[in-house]
Amino acid sequence: VYDNVVEDCDTGIYAGTIHVWVAKNVVRRCRTGIDAYSVGGVSVLENVVSDIAYGGITAGEDGLDIRDNLVIRCGMDGIQFYGGGTVSGNTSALNGHSGILAWNYDASGIYIQRNIAYKNTLFGINWWELRISAFESCNNWFDNQAGAVFGRPLTGGDLSVDPLFCDPDSGDFHMDSASPLADWPGCGQIGALGVNSGPTATLVQRFAAG
Repeated sequence: VYDNVVEDCDTGIYAGTIHVWVAKNVVRRCRTGIDAYSVGGVSVLENVVSDIAYGGITAGEDGLDIRDNLVIRCGMDGIQFYGGGTVSGNTSALNGHSGILAWNYDASGIYIQRNIAYKNTLFGINWWELRISAFESCNNWFDNQAGAVFGRPLTGGDLSVDPLFCDPDSGDFHMDSASPLADWPGCGQIGALGVNSGPTATLVQRFAAG
């Protein structure tokens, strides 16, 4: 499911098969954003999901790759997942619940890296299931109303610094050239959008124009 614009509907994108690949779509003003499920691998890459009534991105079961998505202004959690794999380089902001919700155990573990959760109503990340085997580094949980993390301690490799977005109120989540997250030592870029335009940035511009 690639390079679509889906708006003003019930479920934006629902995909479930042996392997799911959902990339570079814009989903906005729907009841739910992207729901992707598979027993053979789930890739959710470089999507822009905004102004959703309930959850932005929900993904599971095996082989997760949730990467470089921008999820903003959803009524519930920005990104929620179950299963093992990687959740990396996403920006989840201004959502009604938490930026990221991790809610079940998977023996293969989950890698949470280089994500930004910004000004969500609840937590930056909510570890709903305490048994989950998690490896965290280089995440930035900033100004989330209920706190940075719930369910387990904040790791030493995570941050809480202002990302200096260009204009978050109007939906521009590129970083100002002075942002420390554009190239954090030992991490590189944190979040979905850097200072300069890229593939996801093109989708954001399309979203703004729409």
